[in-house]
Amino acid sequence: MVLRLILGTGLRRGEALALRWADVRLDRCELSIKGSLTRRGRELVVSDAKTQRSRRVVSLSPAMVRLITEHRAEQVAERLRAGNLWEDTGFIFATEFGCPVDPRNLLRTTTIAAKRARLPQISVHTLRHTYATTALLNGVPMHVVSRNLGHSSIMISADIYGHLTDDAARSAALVVSNALDL
Repeated sequence: MVLRLILGTGLRRGEALALRWADVRLDRCELSIKGSLTRRGRELVVSDAKTQRSRRVVSLSPAMVRLITEHRAEQVAERLRAGNLWEDTGFIFATEFGCPVDPRNLLRTTTIAAKRARLPQISVHTLRHTYATTALLNGVPMHVVSRNLGHSSIMISADIYGHLTDDAARSAALVVSNALDL
């Protein structure tokens, strides 16, 4: 579920794992990114967002809202199974006992899923790049993609994904030329 959310929103791994139910507004189809879950020694901690632009509200598609809604129901059932062993941390993505998910486990899950799908070695970050690439190739403006990714500057997005907009610019030149019969 968390991997699909990252793919559908472009969140960073730590941002997704730091999400709490209080950060989600399904009625408004959005979630608030406030921090990032990281490992410090033996402890999992939620640190503040990377930059001011990293602290943001991300819009959710209807498919992402359904995914989160279904996940909520699954977590409620998991909580009932755990009984008094459940720790109420409020994390959207939690272990079977309510504790935060270790970011390293997400990497392991991604590696296993890639092998099962007979894909090359990919990282969780690959899903973030796939989100950005797909958005840009389908006409989402660079400044919107940059804001959704939480980049501190549109220039960061342009440096990483600029080649995609170059292709789009060439395509646009051809479309306009053909439309004007030039």
